[in-house]
Amino acid sequence: MATTVANTASTQEKLLRARAASAKLAQLSTEQKNALLLAIADALEEHEKDILAANRADIAHSGLEGAIQAYGARAAIAAGGPEADPSAEIDRRWTRSVVRSSLAELPDAERRVLVLAYDEDLSQSQIAARLGLPIGTVKSRTRRAMAILRARLTEIPELMN
Repeated sequence: MATTVANTASTQEKLLRARAASAKLAQLSTEQKNALLLAIADALEEHEKDILAANRADIAHSGLEGAIQAYGARAAIAAGGPEADPSAEIDRRWTRSVVRSSLAELPDAERRVLVLAYDEDLSQSQIAARLGLPIGTVKSRTRRAMAILRARLTEIPELMN
């Protein structure tokens, strides 16, 4: 009950601040509004770069699995609660485990292309350059790997729910 009252008070405070900001915004010239929008866009871009850097640092420090967990924790905090639903977290971990196992069973050439694309966030052109392969080969291996994964994962009824 106390949390609900606090949340309501916090929401009302945010609404009052938003109304005050809206009134101030209405007084700005078009040029000032455009400058403000550009500043907001720049701030958002910097924020996205910070998030990307944090994700890369998590991967470097604790691997992909650790980065996924850290990202989940940050997302739960951003959503308004430090803890996620335990059963949902168990489901996510199980799903990641199943996908990782299926990925590990792929032929090396196909697995390597997917790992570079998803773990290292490389484009197909970058993958082709890194592996010294034609872009068509990278595209074929990606399609083949995704088809194999799709076939394997659709055989698991729990994933389809």
